Amino acid sequence: MRLFVSSRARTALTPRQWLARARGHWKVESANHYRRDVTWREDEERGRKARRACNLALLRSALLGALLRDGPCNLSALTQHYAYHPTAALRFLLSPHAQP
Repeated sequence: MRLFVSSRARTALTPRQWLARARGHWKVESANHYRRDVTWREDEERGRKARRACNLALLRSALLGALLRDGPCNLSALTQHYAYHPTAALRFLLSPHAQP
């Protein structure tokens, strides 16, 4: 059994609509946040400055979008590859049509 919390009235949506909302939420979580947490250990980041945390999140979002623009990829392998090949990382970031 799964329980969900919402500020909406129970009768505001049909059961199918509630299910679609819950699945939509977890789709974003697994497609975006989970990948960032696992690959870049984002949840372990304990920044004291709110701006720093926000800026890092924006950079990670932009990087994730760039790496996934041509479809799914192994983020862990790409992160490791670019860590050992910084010139290739810069080429990818600066070229609008570069493949990861």
